Amino acid sequence: MKKTRFFIATGVFSWLCFLTSSLIVADEILFEETFNDNGEGVRYTSEGRFVSELDDHAANGVSADQVGPVYWAHSSEVSLVGVPGPTAERRAVIAWYHELEPDQVTD
Repeated sequence: MKKTRFFIATGVFSWLCFLTSSLIVADEILFEETFNDNGEGVRYTSEGRFVSELDDHAANGVSADQVGPVYWAHSSEVSLVGVPGPTAERRAVIAWYHELEPDQVTD
């Protein structure tokens, strides 16, 4: 009987300690945004935009074998995001360092 009470008391005490500690260190969300939130001028500044849809490729000098839109813009500004079909192996990589000054990368 004493062992049972001891185990019950230990369990209740452990549960109360866990509950109290989890309430003390509870996280608080300070800011939340989605991927396509427009932070232009607030969180970042970008220079220029370019969108070329399929019908505009010839006028914009985009290769005729490009089967989807070409863009440097928010994904909400184009008709399709992703790979629409077999695409030639062309890749673009942008690497950025947070301490670069704007005049180092702009004209």
